[in-house]
Amino acid sequence: MIKQKSENNISQEIGKNFSKYAHVYDKHAQLQKLMAEKLASFLPNDMPEQILEIGCGTGLFTKYLLSQHAQKIFLNDISDKMIECMKLKLALPPYSQIIAGNAESLKFQMVDMITANAVFQW
Repeated sequence: MIKQKSENNISQEIGKNFSKYAHVYDKHAQLQKLMAEKLASFLPNDMPEQILEIGCGTGLFTKYLLSQHAQKIFLNDISDKMIECMKLKLALPPYSQIIAGNAESLKFQMVDMITANAVFQW
């Protein structure tokens, strides 16, 4: 009999794997960097007031969001270590808030725009 992993176990495994390699992620994330740059080119000139980024990781796309004006930016990632790397790399402004955990099981407040770079395949 084949044992299937529960959704929760899979999420925990994904988080552990990203945490394990967080310290070298940026070095190997060439495609994700290109995707972030392309995605940033679609950001509106007039940024919405409240933004949620799902899967912020080490901040490859976050840096583009922070270069725009917003009143509140919520940054989410499943990996605590990826978040730690982002915090070391980026100066997070006081209007940003980190929400750690699996976005599929979290309840977020209403926002004006949701963004994600290279996350939904997980």
